Amino acid sequence: MGLLRRIFFKAGVENIYFLEATDKFIQHQPKAGSMLGWDLEISMQRARDYKKNYAPIREYGKELTAMAREGKLGSIIG
Repeated sequence: MGLLRRIFFKAGVENIYFLEATDKFIQHQPKAGSMLGWDLEISMQRARDYKKNYAPIREYGKELTAMAREGKLGSIIG
């Protein structure tokens, strides 16, 4: 007999009531898996939208940091 079962036995509590209460408690808890999946899907959709919306910047913009590292930018005085 396990420790918890012995404690319940001495207290006069039947094990089945504890198991049923525990099961009921667990069933009423929020399901983390579904929420995480939903948040992940929203994040992925936002990333796809970001790529779509900022395509013109990538196409017509210049990567100034990379150009500076390569020495392609002149010094700026100001």
